[in-house]
Amino acid sequence: SQEFPNAGKREARNLRAGRMRDVEGANLGAQRAAVRRDIAIAWLEAHYAERGRDALQRLAKQFELQIQAVGAGIARGRQTAAESFMLRHALEQANDRVIEQERMVARSRIMLASLIGEEAKRPLGDPPDTSRFAHAREDLLAQLGEHPQLRVLDQRENLARAEVELARSMRRTDWMLEVGYGQRRPYFDNMLTVMISFDLPWQTERRQDRDIASRLAELEQARAMREDARRRHEAEVRGWLADFDAAGRRIERSERVLLPLARERREAALAAYQGARGELGPVLEAERAITETELGLLQALTERAKAWASLNFLYSHE
Repeated sequence: SQEFPNAGKREARNLRAGRMRDVEGANLGAQRAAVRRDIAIAWLEAHYAERGRDALQRLAKQFELQIQAVGAGIARGRQTAAESFMLRHALEQANDRVIEQERMVARSRIMLASLIGEEAKRPLGDPPDTSRFAHAREDLLAQLGEHPQLRVLDQRENLARAEVELARSMRRTDWMLEVGYGQRRPYFDNMLTVMISFDLPWQTERRQDRDIASRLAELEQARAMREDARRRHEAEVRGWLADFDAAGRRIERSERVLLPLARERREAALAAYQGARGELGPVLEAERAITETELGLLQALTERAKAWASLNFLYSHE
């Protein structure tokens, strides 16, 4: 037997098969884009976590040097044991923060290893320039239609449209040719049969029309989902741009205003302490203030880098 579907149905089936292939291709592109973006974010988080650990280790090292100096001062009678205990307490607090930061470094490396495997154990190189994008800023919204997830929904809408055409082709008649040979001897003569059959699409309003209406509803649903996703992704891009700009302003303030002020405060407190006009407490607070400002700068750098990675690796062709 051989079925001979009408030309419209054959074309609709071929179209549906092509649309299904396009959907799978778009899904693959979206997954690749997401993996590249996740790798970039994980790498940047690991990099800035290590820089934060280094800043805290420098603070602990500074306290160790001051403890040695205070020990010599106590021996000469110039400083008290209370100042030594104060420094030791500050050192232990700094070491405790180093341990916590090392945990964050380890977790960031584990996350990176889940994406790239054993390569995550290698030392990290220099970070990319996260202050600017690889493409024009205005293109981020202008090219929103190239978003990998929107491309998937575009292909799903095309697939739903192909399903509508296939449902409509069911209204047209197909036919089938069947040839049979029956070997029935010795009791009966052998028999050759030829049968031609064709569909009778009657009561289409209860069968084919309902199927078409169902497919049209699915098409409208696909369009609505695509529009909803477009709005959400546009808001997402605008949010990342806001994060990028805000982090950039914080970085500029930290480098231009906050860090110089913290360093000047430390110099003033240290000069007063060395000149016997001040106490040790302000010196320790000034040292902590520098480290906290550096950590705040690293946090802003991390936020800007994550927004940069989300935007720079937004489209699958990047």
